[in-house]
Amino acid sequence: MKQTLHLFLSALLLAPLAVLHAAPPTPGADEVQGTADFDAAAEWSREFWEAADPAKVPVTFDVGETSSRELLAGWQAAPVKKGTKGEITRHTFRWTDATSGLELQVDLTSYRQWPVVEWTGWLRNTGRQTSPVVKNLLAADIRFSGEGFTLHGIEGDDCSEKSYRPYAWTPQSGVSRRFGGQGGKSSGGEGWPYFNLAGPGPHGRMLAVGWPTQWSAEFVGETSGVRVKAGQERTQFQLEPDEQVRLPSVTMLFWKGSDWILSQNLWRRWYRHHVMPLTGGEIQKAVVQVQTSPTESSVPGIQALLNNGVKPDLCWRDAGDGWWPIPEERPYPENAFLNTTGLWEPDAAKFPAGFAPFADWIHARGMQLVVWFEPERVAYTKSASRAYSQPVLATAHAEWLLPGGSHGAYFNLGNPAALAWLTAHLSGVIQKQKIDWYRMDFNGAGPLTVWRAQDAREKDRTGRWREGLTENFYAQGLLALLDGLRERNPMLRIDSCASGGRRNDLETMRRAVPLLRSDFEFPDMENVVAGNQGLTFGLSLWLPFYGGGSRWNDPYGYRSCYMPSFGMIAADVKTWKTAHDEVRIVGPHMLMGDYYPLTPYSVDQKDWIAWQFHRPEMDEGVVQAFRRPEATDDTLTVHLRGLDPRRRYHVTNLDGGREVHTGEELARGHIITVREKPGAAVLVVTAARRGR
Repeated sequence: MKQTLHLFLSALLLAPLAVLHAAPPTPGADEVQGTADFDAAAEWSREFWEAADPAKVPVTFDVGETSSRELLAGWQAAPVKKGTKGEITRHTFRWTDATSGLELQVDLTSYRQWPVVEWTGWLRNTGRQTSPVVKNLLAADIRFSGEGFTLHGIEGDDCSEKSYRPYAWTPQSGVSRRFGGQGGKSSGGEGWPYFNLAGPGPHGRMLAVGWPTQWSAEFVGETSGVRVKAGQERTQFQLEPDEQVRLPSVTMLFWKGSDWILSQNLWRRWYRHHVMPLTGGEIQKAVVQVQTSPTESSVPGIQALLNNGVKPDLCWRDAGDGWWPIPEERPYPENAFLNTTGLWEPDAAKFPAGFAPFADWIHARGMQLVVWFEPERVAYTKSASRAYSQPVLATAHAEWLLPGGSHGAYFNLGNPAALAWLTAHLSGVIQKQKIDWYRMDFNGAGPLTVWRAQDAREKDRTGRWREGLTENFYAQGLLALLDGLRERNPMLRIDSCASGGRRNDLETMRRAVPLLRSDFEFPDMENVVAGNQGLTFGLSLWLPFYGGGSRWNDPYGYRSCYMPSFGMIAADVKTWKTAHDEVRIVGPHMLMGDYYPLTPYSVDQKDWIAWQFHRPEMDEGVVQAFRRPEATDDTLTVHLRGLDPRRRYHVTNLDGGREVHTGEELARGHIITVREKPGAAVLVVTAARRGR
């Protein structure tokens, strides 16, 4: 049996990879695509946009005490601009107030093959005087009529077993529920900026708020339906001439049917085609990564893995105090790496030739270099070695910094000169050091209080309202930084990080992928293994690609951490080899497949948990099932989904054994047996070819 399993694994590993950016299935060709509600998307576009009725524009704000829905009717409307490229159509709407010079622009995007509508608003002062006070700026202010709504979603990352925990909430008249960012980071705490509002009846729509800083969304139950309000959390400001604020983007996907899980798979398919960034014309593939030390002493360890059949894709230099220089004063002695932010040049004493020699070594072996950066937090405030070309920012460009952060000053990405310098500097380091992945972290409590304090100082100094502007300009600069690095380095890949998975909003995900879904991965954390199973269960509803690492050497532990980006820390080579071969099978299915939970969500030690990924274009997938330490039953019956009921499927257990069943039989119920407590099973489900 072991020999048979080895041959099976080898065949799968050597099989040609499917095209990652293939055309979507024909609408209605399968159960998932059949949930696409093109009629609802078209009706939405006609009602809110094609008539260009300003009273119905979902972007709203107040000027003084008057709503934009009253004001826009008196503003001058520019001719609507329209352009189509491939399956994407874009409209631009613009209204201008001749008196104040305020101008609202809304860019609308629709998709011919997907029931998706997106828009982004911009508010600019085109006049010569300071604008009147603008407040309550909302990227979306929408009402949905009817009864019987249910809001589905997950929580954000708070580095605990609660991260990505699913919820279902039923709106009632007079009752509301509010969500938002945490400390200026977009997906921390309860603030996951993606929602699935099912109802009324067999209809639903997903909403995503694309904003990398502090957003909020409120769902309000009303007697006749649900009202949704979303945007930057606080806004009350006056714009100076030529100043412009950007609103969060809003994405809506329309679906129909009685099964909201199918709509999540419609979302995953659209996301892979139109959100995940392309590098060399392809989205990011599933990868295996290895953590490296700060010196070339890591070479023997990596070579040992290669010699034993473990081929990492990424060599990852994460946060630490060994490669970026450390200031003499060490303002944060409790955590060494917190002191290393600000210069962003390799430590000349340890790396006189920089990172390039190590990069050359791994590139020659088909691997890529990931290097940790954290440019938004500046720990260098007093001194720096003369060996470095960059002056200390606090003395050379104090105007570029926002003081008062929990772990240093914040680099003000909203300052155009600062942004231009940082983009050029980081790009130079990336090119000189031959870095393939720019890993952008962001530690500390977050800059929200610093932004708001800066706005208060500006109001005290000028007498004008500025609330929300420091953050807004910062958010625009952050997105421009990521865009600028990609423009200067077309093959660069970007990893989003902010103390784990706390900046995974849709705008960031258009530019980056999360190599680390959460910092909840250390053995001393409470319920961390079952918690990581829960992370996969919830996050897979929304993101096809995410990553992390395993610090466990037993199958139950490391299988609990299989992801599209996977690595192991402190594992022996034999264990690495086993996990490597398995995740090479599982990871691509997690990325490219439809996702089906097979049990209820739970992190309780008494429960089983299981899920399935299935790729309809290959008619192949995987099932992962976990028997927790206190689960009394040896077996779990699961009902597989997405299979052709008339077709025969081989069900191969990676621990040994293979069965053949029809899709109908597997849908009626398949028994998984795990004798060990705790224990895990990985099943590969493959459609039988003719004659088999």
